[in-house]
Amino acid sequence: MRTIIGITGKIGAGKTTLIKHLCVNPNIQVFDCDNAVVALYEDPHIRKQLNNKFKSADRDTLRELFVKQQNTIHLHDINKIFARPIYDLFIQWVRGRQGVILIDAPMLFENDLDGLCDVTIQLSASAPVRLARIEDRSEKTSELFALIDAHQWSDARREQLSDFVLYTNANIPFNRTVELANEILAPHLPKVAIYAGSFDPVTKGHVDIIEKSAAMFDILYVAVGINEQKTHSLTSKTRMELIETETNHLPNINIVCYSDVLLAAARRCGASYIVRGIRNEADVINEMSMSGIHNAADPSIQTILIPADPKYQYVSSSAAKVLLTSHTSNDPKGVVMFRG
Repeated sequence: MRTIIGITGKIGAGKTTLIKHLCVNPNIQVFDCDNAVVALYEDPHIRKQLNNKFKSADRDTLRELFVKQQNTIHLHDINKIFARPIYDLFIQWVRGRQGVILIDAPMLFENDLDGLCDVTIQLSASAPVRLARIEDRSEKTSELFALIDAHQWSDARREQLSDFVLYTNANIPFNRTVELANEILAPHLPKVAIYAGSFDPVTKGHVDIIEKSAAMFDILYVAVGINEQKTHSLTSKTRMELIETETNHLPNINIVCYSDVLLAAARRCGASYIVRGIRNEADVINEMSMSGIHNAADPSIQTILIPADPKYQYVSSSAAKVLLTSHTSNDPKGVVMFRG
């Protein structure tokens, strides 16, 4: 599942700052068109076109030329040189990626990048507000601001073409803009869960819960706990490798490790759900208690309890560890899944 969302706005509208706030979610990826332009300045074909048109391929020299002449035709010409390569770079970059993809594009509509988007968001603010925001940026001058501002389409024209418009004038708290943007993105974000444990070793009971969870969520993180105060039979690397072997038929699994609290790991993964397996009444009581603690600390992360298959109700890592430590071949794969 992939959703491409274009975010645009005239110079100084707050686009880059907003995207930084949105990308605290690791399930959101960004293609930055400004960064793509910087990279393309090193492309020999692009440099040849720039030299033929402007007698220079140096960014600073071109910027000084454009400001000195105050000619928007120059920006139109340079935009024509970069527009198609940026389009092609994005097509190449996005191939195979899943989840929410943001295109950070000042010229989203001007360069027809909106045709690649499922959703478009326009950020609008008055010219004085936008100019004030960039005054402290040494690489931007008021003259360059005026030139770029004149070159870009008007807010009114962009707003007519956008699915959503967020106003970022000074009288609107920026955290409110972030909240609104997150509300726009929310329906498109994958359902992400985390299933954590020591998995020392992983058992068929664990794999049963992983398979059930993988069917419920778009992305499932299986998190291997590392606790230096505990003695583990298997290294974290071995535990992760065993899980990978037993779950390689599941395409939406990511195996990670963590050494802090589970809620912190869930936030890093962008998970909204914590999965816990339950085998008996004692498990239910314990997990309900932990769920209450987690919910009090972070109400945005919910706990999902999944009953174990009856045939695995008496399977535990503790029992597997006894078998593992007494296994004569010292091959964890021979006992970890209770084969044979």
